[in-house]
Amino acid sequence: RLLRFGRDWLTVLDSVERALTAAQGDGGGLVAGVKLVSSQLQSVLNQHQCVRIETVGTPFDPNIHQAIAQEASSEFPAGTVSREAQSGYKLFDRVVRPAQVFVSTGAPVG
Repeated sequence: RLLRFGRDWLTVLDSVERALTAAQGDGGGLVAGVKLVSSQLQSVLNQHQCVRIETVGTPFDPNIHQAIAQEASSEFPAGTVSREAQSGYKLFDRVVRPAQVFVSTGAPVG
């Protein structure tokens, strides 16, 4: 039940972060308000040991990452997470939701 509770809150946090991204051009009070709500949500999750899984630049780990695609990258060696599509979270030591990531295949050949 606790994991389901955590997953439900993560969906809310995802929506807030998408709203922040969409409102970047607004420059007004909306962005500040949504940032405040996002910060508060993340603070509450952190207080309850629900933390974001590290992704970009870390070695791909199927226990905490869900690979959605592979891509060539001159910045990251093969087997390293090159981009994050959706944040993942752990509650204590349990994965609530794996991070959806792109995994580098190494430098482009050419």
